[in-house]
Amino acid sequence: MKKPILEPLGDQAMLVTLGDAGDREAAVAAASFSKAVMEMAWPGLLECVPAYASFAVYYDPAAVIAGSGIRAAASMRVSAYALVQARILSAWEGFRGTGRASGKLVVIPVKYGDEEGPDLQEVARSTGLSVEEVVQLHASREYTVQAIGFAPGFPYMSGLDPLLAVPRKDTPRTRVAAGSIGIAGLQTGIYPIASPGGWNIIGRTPRALFHLERRPPALLEPGDRVRFEPVDQRECSLEEEKHGG
Repeated sequence: MKKPILEPLGDQAMLVTLGDAGDREAAVAAASFSKAVMEMAWPGLLECVPAYASFAVYYDPAAVIAGSGIRAAASMRVSAYALVQARILSAWEGFRGTGRASGKLVVIPVKYGDEEGPDLQEVARSTGLSVEEVVQLHASREYTVQAIGFAPGFPYMSGLDPLLAVPRKDTPRTRVAAGSIGIAGLQTGIYPIASPGGWNIIGRTPRALFHLERRPPALLEPGDRVRFEPVDQRECSLEEEKHGG
């Protein structure tokens, strides 16, 4: 993989890009490398936030310079950005030879259609597929969590079969139930909490995607792999009891 592209993101952050959006290998690498950078815990490092094949590094400029060991007079000629850039490139040299973990595999049980998937019929009509074909195609793929956003624990996942690609709804719902699984473009995602939303809802899982009492609170993180497993209403209820909703 090529050397990452580093760009300023304001005066207290840097964007680290490892490939094109939608590149699954780059997404996994970005998730793994962002963790490696955070583990360095150098002075002034605040947070790394992964996204599609990239991640943002947030830092405290004053703390970065103070922790660099550069004398006060010399520090006037050195920017915090340049110091962070040097640390990132140095970290990459060590990281690229170690291999990249592919993230954990999480199997998500799904009750497709009916009340749990109110848009399943419409997705079938829009794609020219049968309901059964939509379910089969959606459940037959392995997805990669590209980013977490919109709501706490909401996973944006790549890997959707292009035959299932449908645009967001023209009129978003004011409330989408927690656990709802949706499609928008070439992405699939899971609503972790009840919220407004414009994705096409084809099913629902009883698994809790976000729980404050859990460590970490989010079930999924960037780089993780996801498979969906169709279940019936009875199995869905049993899963809900098992995992506490």
